[in-house]
Amino acid sequence: MLDCAPPVQPIIATGHYLKKSYDFQNKIYSLSRPENLAKDQTYLMYFLDQWKLAHTLFPLGDIENKEKAKEIVSGFDIEISTKRESVNICFTDGADYRTFIETNTDIDTTGEFVDINGKILGRHKGIYNFTIGQKKCLGLDFDEKFSVVKINGNKNEIVLGDDELTYYKILIAKEVNIINPNLDVEKSEYTAKICQWGYFLKCKLYKMGKSKFKVIFSEKVRAITLGQSIVFYDNMDLVGGGIIESIIE
Repeated sequence: MLDCAPPVQPIIATGHYLKKSYDFQNKIYSLSRPENLAKDQTYLMYFLDQWKLAHTLFPLGDIENKEKAKEIVSGFDIEISTKRESVNICFTDGADYRTFIETNTDIDTTGEFVDINGKILGRHKGIYNFTIGQKKCLGLDFDEKFSVVKINGNKNEIVLGDDELTYYKILIAKEVNIINPNLDVEKSEYTAKICQWGYFLKCKLYKMGKSKFKVIFSEKVRAITLGQSIVFYDNMDLVGGGIIESIIE
């Protein structure tokens, strides 16, 4: 396998940290984790198909650290090598997403805290302040006594319960993209991530349709969140990923 195939026009180069390679014999592009694992962004790029990969370059994939990247860029007439690194959402200009939502929208997402039986426990200041599995900063006297086990966006409800209720072993993923279209994913065991900075979790994949898979983990996983991405890996190689549609106990 060689590093890259001949360029196909037009080409776009991105600043994402991941590696692209090309198998000339099988005419397949593949993606893998970068040299700088602390900046690994493969989780964000699972949706790329073969056509998109033919038109994309990732020059940062082989650079071991950001200091080296800045050193290279400083040799060109580009005023970016001294730019401060962004940590939150890049377009919020330093504000976290909660502040951005509060100052740029007038949507009312305030509502009730309820237990798993629907009993009202109190009020909250907006569903965007909470994530599945959250225990801290709930804003009430029962802080850390409960965990967020469900968010009912249509009712603006935050459902609280015992932390054990945030653990599941099976999920259904939709809109799944497998980067190598010739790969029979059901033949192997993989690892998966359910958030960008999450752990690598052992799992098996079972096809349910053209772009839908059942994912069974080797053990129960905490805080699986509907609507987030699940991304699959084979050691350092990016296999693909999709959107978490539903959870099965």
